[in-house]
Amino acid sequence: MGRVEASNPFPLLIPCHRVVRSDLSIGGYGYGKEVKMEIIQREERGCEESMELKVNDGELSLFPAEWVKQKG
Repeated sequence: MGRVEASNPFPLLIPCHRVVRSDLSIGGYGYGKEVKMEIIQREERGCEESMELKVNDGELSLFPAEWVKQKG
């Protein structure tokens, strides 16, 4: 996943900054972790619960941005 994110030519249009590590820590970002956290903080969407999204034959876990912000 990191290689795909690193080659993203439009990082604010294709929101790879929303991808975090499985332990909900911020993970890396081409413009730096501080920039990634700043973007996430500006995107508060009011989600309060996690959910599973069915993708092909598996599931993708989605978590509220607030959980990531708290993890820092």
